[in-house]
Amino acid sequence: MVNNMAQCDEHILTRVFTRLRTRLLGVAQGVVGNDDDAADVLQDAFVRLWLHRDELTDDNQAARMTMTAVRNASIDRVRRRQAKHLVPMDDQQVGNITDEPDDLRQHVYDEVNDIVQNELTSTQRAIIEMRELQGMDYDEIAHHLGMRPTAVRVQLSRARKRVRDTYRTNHNRHET
Repeated sequence: MVNNMAQCDEHILTRVFTRLRTRLLGVAQGVVGNDDDAADVLQDAFVRLWLHRDELTDDNQAARMTMTAVRNASIDRVRRRQAKHLVPMDDQQVGNITDEPDDLRQHVYDEVNDIVQNELTSTQRAIIEMRELQGMDYDEIAHHLGMRPTAVRVQLSRARKRVRDTYRTNHNRHET
């Protein structure tokens, strides 16, 4: 009986995703602007949700989570595409990056680590470490820090924004 219940719950996501596919595709197309990227977004969102399928309790919750996941995956896709276009490169810079990718990667890591250590609150640093380095989920972090999962998400979002804005400010200062 329990096995059938678990099996049924695992299929909530598939059932809802299939039912809403046309609508989800429309949302993704509206954000990313083309059919191929929209199809990729749906796959990415489904994979993300599949990892949390055991948390789904009913169709309404699954529908809300699915819509949110597709919208967020669409926004992520657009941001990645924009980030690629924002990096000005001449031939010399391209050569340096391909010749020394580990050095560049280490330099960026060091810069971001400095920002995390110097610009974030101790709570934000702890959340970043637990989420990004230790791979803990929001509930685990919340339990560990005595916070609500929504507060963890808010603090993580603020921390990431602070790191991103500080990193961009530092690089804009160096370019001028």
